[in-house]
Amino acid sequence: MYLDLIEGKDAPEPFSTRFMLIFLGQILPGSAVENILTVNIICLYILTLSLFRLARKYTSSPISAALSVVFIFGSFSFSYNFTNPYLTDLPGLAFLTLFIISVQNRNFYNAIIFMAISLFFRETGIVLLPLFLMAFRKKLAITGIFISILAYVGPKIYIAGGIYSPVMQTNLGLTYVVKVILSLGWIWAIAGLSLFLNRNKLTKFEITLLLFSFIGSFYSSLTAADTTRMFLLMIPVCTVLIAFLLKDPTKNLWFWTIICLLFLANTMLMLPTTIFDGSGYSSIESFVISNVKVIAVVNTLIFITLITNRRYLLKILNE
Repeated sequence: MYLDLIEGKDAPEPFSTRFMLIFLGQILPGSAVENILTVNIICLYILTLSLFRLARKYTSSPISAALSVVFIFGSFSFSYNFTNPYLTDLPGLAFLTLFIISVQNRNFYNAIIFMAISLFFRETGIVLLPLFLMAFRKKLAITGIFISILAYVGPKIYIAGGIYSPVMQTNLGLTYVVKVILSLGWIWAIAGLSLFLNRNKLTKFEITLLLFSFIGSFYSSLTAADTTRMFLLMIPVCTVLIAFLLKDPTKNLWFWTIICLLFLANTMLMLPTTIFDGSGYSSIESFVISNVKVIAVVNTLIFITLITNRRYLLKILNE
């Protein structure tokens, strides 16, 4: 869709109103494919640094912050972007993460700019507007929310003549549940454990970020065919929760290194890459099914690694 729009062809909503990628794809010197890849590579770099900086706000250890980002890179929702680089997910999330950092730093003008850019790439960031109320005075927060809503609504009315109304999924069975679990995999368990252990340390800001990130992800998952991708919005808050949990990983660095490598291997087995060719499969689901035995072995190794280091984990739980 985005390739067609960059080349001057028509495409339906909501693709046509995500004009930032289209604009950049048209003004950059390369072809449409090259320009989309360029934008995504640059935004991947911005996102990586932004997630690291966000994690550093919650841990004194740079290694802990770096590992938090590596864990995120091992999630299905994040890694999916490398199998389909013609998306607006990475750019939207990169500037949304910068928005979160700006709000934390109480930098009002940066927060508005980064939120607007994020919305110009992808509209899902609109759910985090309540964060304005967590950091700024009421009048200033309402101003920020109003300007952000204009940035959301304006392009839709100007380009498409109205606000797109997606079709909601109603048949939510076991397949949907499996896709939700698959989206972040073990990250759900790690972030959930951190949430439980640090429940008394979380401020209204982190709680609001967690609540609305999940609401936005859940709503998006009901309006899209690729459910697993929609929980990408949870990435910033999961990075925060993992950084909370890791504390000082240098005390047992080999343990965390093995866990990270197993996480990455587990995700690579679920996504077609140059290492695991998926050209012979009709969908990612069929590719995953073909590797289900190896995936089960890797997940078993993750579980065994955790169990064999239960003393270390119990020490973390008791700190």
